[in-house]
Amino acid sequence: MKKQIRVLTGRHSGAVINLANGDTTIGCDAKSEIQISDWNAPAMLLTLDEQGSVAIGVSNDSEPQARLEDFEPRSFNDIVLCAGPADATWPSDISLLRMVCSPQAIQPATQQAASENLPDQAPPSLHPVKTVPIWARHATISWLVLASSLLAAVTATAMIVPGTNPLRSGVLPPPQASLERLKLAVAQLNQDDLTITEQDGVVNVSGIVKQEDAAARIYQAAHAFAAGHLKWNVRAADEVVRDLKESLRAPDVSVQYRGNGVFAVTGTVLHPEAIQKVVEQFRADLGPLVKQVDVNVMRADEIATAKDIGSALAVDGLQYFASSDGTKSFVSPQRASLRFQ
Repeated sequence: MKKQIRVLTGRHSGAVINLANGDTTIGCDAKSEIQISDWNAPAMLLTLDEQGSVAIGVSNDSEPQARLEDFEPRSFNDIVLCAGPADATWPSDISLLRMVCSPQAIQPATQQAASENLPDQAPPSLHPVKTVPIWARHATISWLVLASSLLAAVTATAMIVPGTNPLRSGVLPPPQASLERLKLAVAQLNQDDLTITEQDGVVNVSGIVKQEDAAARIYQAAHAFAAGHLKWNVRAADEVVRDLKESLRAPDVSVQYRGNGVFAVTGTVLHPEAIQKVVEQFRADLGPLVKQVDVNVMRADEIATAKDIGSALAVDGLQYFASSDGTKSFVSPQRASLRFQ
């Protein structure tokens, strides 16, 4: 039976490796036959016997190897591997990772070892198998690992190391990521105002997204795609609306996002010129992300909007009113206001 292992997490998430009978070493050093660049567990010895059983254990260790059952993923520090038949229909990577994170996957190694030594157990294979603590830290696999792996699936593609014995060909190549797959994932989130390009090995993501949570998801996906080669210049529209609203300090003014980098400010205020000045400064601070801010504010009638008016007087176009707290306001025919105590 042909067997293969799949890498479910890490930099090479999505890699598929066809196994050959015999022993093969896994690690990050040059001596390992399978070199996984972000492998941070001890070097391992992977064995496929003539019966099709896959076992793994610490290289050069006197302890027996642990069997890798079909479609039962096992974690080795930050890397999760899964073995299974090469010609079978595999569960999705998401389903396999859920198994690692489920409480059933977290059991003491001694309990697991005892269960494998029951009297009615099948006779051992050519390679003795007993579950031992081989740095398989199920308990430390968090949902953050799961989330990052799901996002890495956007960029990972199946890989088989060429050659008659695929495991003898050296270092696993980096994932052959597709920029179009990242764009497709973003398009499925209905974020039409983002621009994603690649130049000289750097992925540029810029524009406006509708919500902050969408921006976080897109950033994680882009980071998984181009970690260390990502230029991120993205703002969330709801965040921009909130910040601009706070800067205007005008309760009767509303801010909306109209799409395509265009925002709108509407309402009534006593001093529209002050609103325009704040908007221009805000627009300059955000740079090219905000293409345009349409300002359509009406000048409010100062007397009509004043509160707690104690007295008012209008003579020859000059308006005067005093509020109950003693504040006095004079309004000229040009609507300029002078306030004093």
